[in-house]
Amino acid sequence: MTHKLRGLGELVAYIPYLLGFVPRASVVVIGSGPDGIGPVSRVDIPPDPKDDEEVARQVVTQLRRASLERFDLIGYAGGRPAHPLLDRISVRLSETTGAEPGHHLLVDDGGWRATRCVCGGCRLGVRSAVPSPDRVPAVAEQVLREVHPYLDRAELVASLQTSRPLVVQAVRSMSRGRPDTLGEVDVAAAWAAVLDVGDDAPAVHDLPAAVLLTAMDALRDPVRRDDILGWLVPGTLSFPAQVPRLVTALDDRLGLPRWRTSLGPQDHEHDTQVIRVTRRLQQLVACTPREWADGTATLLGYWCWVHGQGALATTALEIAVQVRPGRARMAALLLQVISHGLRPEDMRPTPRETAS
Repeated sequence: MTHKLRGLGELVAYIPYLLGFVPRASVVVIGSGPDGIGPVSRVDIPPDPKDDEEVARQVVTQLRRASLERFDLIGYAGGRPAHPLLDRISVRLSETTGAEPGHHLLVDDGGWRATRCVCGGCRLGVRSAVPSPDRVPAVAEQVLREVHPYLDRAELVASLQTSRPLVVQAVRSMSRGRPDTLGEVDVAAAWAAVLDVGDDAPAVHDLPAAVLLTAMDALRDPVRRDDILGWLVPGTLSFPAQVPRLVTALDDRLGLPRWRTSLGPQDHEHDTQVIRVTRRLQQLVACTPREWADGTATLLGYWCWVHGQGALATTALEIAVQVRPGRARMAALLLQVISHGLRPEDMRPTPRETAS
């Protein structure tokens, strides 16, 4: 985000674009520190107030490693009143991190009001309309990057469910009697089609079933999956490629697209391409026969975690774990990592560790 948010109303308008969906019956904790806004945590408001303490601990676990200077809390209507949980989280987070509690806001039906103010400029309890997205420069910037939040978390989850049953059936049918050996050039060609973010690129579900099957099959092999992960997001996995021929084939086929690099915090083309890759990986998960979805869902979850799309990352990784309970180890590990608030940069080895 390059535009600064002007006031609490613009902050409320921006939150869905930050989370990827419009929160309901939730509390959103927005940290701020030396680098500006972030990190952000969203939790459901539990039906029973007795569970508020456990939810507050969850937020503390997610945010305690961040260099917080201040945090604001926003409660979203949809269940029981949010303000008791806001108070509980505020106390626990301040005690643990030493950060200064900021504003408390309540949001419902297109309006917001402050119940706690630290700037001296709020009229407590007075309801104001949430600004229209086209009047918030930071939101307009996200729209230009092709960010379109889902109406709620249920719609986000639905985006990863089987939406093209005929495609799934075709992929499953084609897998019968197919040779087990996949050529690295064929795998690279399939992934080049899946990752085509050009304006004229066919949707993933419109690709030939043979191409989809090859892309999915490659992720059913943990060795190939990890090499594809490492290639997708350079610098995040510290171990060398286990199938160098595959990495070479991917380089030959796709080269170094902008979404694998970034020229800085205002690289709008990079950000737009990252969103397009995310959408195409979502489409791939939705086209995958459910019994194979641990591979495509794990890859999507890892990609989203690296690019700060926590809600989508968690949803994808939960699918992977559900498909292969007890066996989707990487997905389970990443869920633990996310629950403890660890970021990709926290997982990179130090120079001493790399040397050893």
